Amino acid sequence: MNQTFTDYTECSSILGHNAVTVSKEGVCDRAQRMNQYRVLLIEDHAEFRNMLRSLLEPEFSVVAELADGEQAIEAVRSFDPDIVLLDITLPGKNGLDVIRDLLGSFPDLRVIFLTTHSDRVYIDEAFRRGALGFVSKGSASSSLLAELRRTLAS
Repeated sequence: MNQTFTDYTECSSILGHNAVTVSKEGVCDRAQRMNQYRVLLIEDHAEFRNMLRSLLEPEFSVVAELADGEQAIEAVRSFDPDIVLLDITLPGKNGLDVIRDLLGSFPDLRVIFLTTHSDRVYIDEAFRRGALGFVSKGSASSSLLAELRRTLAS
């Protein structure tokens, strides 16, 4: 059952936050995702988000996708993800600012950066701000899955 909503809060309040996925376009999809870890994707490239969803969904439940970090706190509050996959380069607020805001409100939230930035300065800053993992977008998909599993097990 797909329905279009104006925001994440409306969708989750009607369908229940543990039973939906939400696309950037506001499409909510009730899905059976019992006993799967819930992932929030924050990535500005739609094609890459679609690829990530396809990679993750056999094992994980992608509960929401954001194209920027502006609604990150609202999405975490609404969908209660177990982990956030976060890009550094986002329109508006960058990922390093987003993680600061997220962990300021949700200190136990697990965050992994998934980015094209491989400069040591970005990696060090990501960990300094509370990231539990850092994966290059150029890495093999098995590296991302292994990092997700490792971070969720910790």
